[in-house]
Amino acid sequence: MKKIIIIIPYFGEFPNYFDLWMKSVKYNSDIDFLLITDNNITDKPNNIKIINISFEECINRIQKNYKFKIKIPTPYRLSTFKPAYGDIFQDEIRGYDFWGWCDIDLIFGDLRKFLTDDILTNNEKILSHGHLTLLKNNKKMNELYKVKKFDCINYKDAFSAGLLFNNFDEYPYGISRIANKENIKVYNEGIFADLDSFFFTFRKLYSYLSKDDDSEEIIQVFKWDKGKLFNIILQDNKRIEEEVAYVHFQKRSMQNNDNCNDKYMIVPNKFINKEDLSNEEIIDICDLNKNKYYCEELREKISKNRQKSFFKKLFSYIYWKNRIFRFKMIKILKIKPYEFSKGGF
Repeated sequence: MKKIIIIIPYFGEFPNYFDLWMKSVKYNSDIDFLLITDNNITDKPNNIKIINISFEECINRIQKNYKFKIKIPTPYRLSTFKPAYGDIFQDEIRGYDFWGWCDIDLIFGDLRKFLTDDILTNNEKILSHGHLTLLKNNKKMNELYKVKKFDCINYKDAFSAGLLFNNFDEYPYGISRIANKENIKVYNEGIFADLDSFFFTFRKLYSYLSKDDDSEEIIQVFKWDKGKLFNIILQDNKRIEEEVAYVHFQKRSMQNNDNCNDKYMIVPNKFINKEDLSNEEIIDICDLNKNKYYCEELREKISKNRQKSFFKKLFSYIYWKNRIFRFKMIKILKIKPYEFSKGGF
């Protein structure tokens, strides 16, 4: 069996469902997770390894790998460095066939069911989104992020930009595009549920994949059953259950007040300590009428945050370099970011 290690630097308060994330990790016992954090973690699964350091110590360790000055203003911006973890944490990944990164605002299902040894043997890169990606552990893939392409973000710009040059860890212009331009063998199936943050109800997005996004009226929830994760969809008077590798709750606040056991339900926007729900219960919980005001509140919050950061960036050299890069990509080369419906109808 191919050995896998997933690296997660995380500083500050964990999500309120971190216990459920750890439980889903525990059931993937043949995959190792390296958590680099300033939190004290007790009662962890055996497959979670811990490096206890401060955020500043983590920055210093990363900086030692580069002669130019890196900029990591907040722990969140560590995401920019994900494609370089194989370079930065060389000692920690020694002996593994694949290394990768993931977020902790998700719940795993049975990863090995979807990431078989056959898939790992025949591919160099597994998946292309920032919430979970694996790379083959060799010099070529560990240094892939350094490859310079006219129509991709340069790693030096990304690492020194601070709040700019977003999404270097995925699409549209980051490591996933670099991999495509370098003809890397990539396994890129829609095995996960990436939830649209602009909808109250659950709606799956398949950005940059061949799969279509869910319709805006879809009613669905998830069921976690001893390490297995099922997407339950009510459609055309039918109940469909499909197993998925993981569900990603990007920018979504989830209630976790139910002391969930080894079987629980995931609904908008909470975890419920029930083994199952009837179709009637699911329909009642998934109120499509809530989507409009939910989206409006989120847009208002995002707008305020952008206004605050705009004036900080306005007189920055790197800000204008980023603007010119995006003008080149979108207006000249016609390579646009992924577009999707943003709630509210």
